[in-house]
Amino acid sequence: AISSALGEIARRVAKRNHRFLVVSGGAAVNDYIIMGIRDAIENSHLTLLLNEKLPRGDGGVSSGQVVIAASIIQGMV
Repeated sequence: AISSALGEIARRVAKRNHRFLVVSGGAAVNDYIIMGIRDAIENSHLTLLLNEKLPRGDGGVSSGQVVIAASIIQGMV
């Protein structure tokens, strides 16, 4: 139920000209959530993207935080 609701929310928000749905963190390691999201966006224009080179859980989130921090330090953000 939660996974379908997440997919439905993403599909509605995507009407605002988004093409990709990126799922990471704890939700990305839960197969039931990913299956529900895939089912919910199946007939939409969205493409589901999942981490492949970085861990989908907390390790991937931490990696993203490092990238943002480095960008701020370098004045890019």
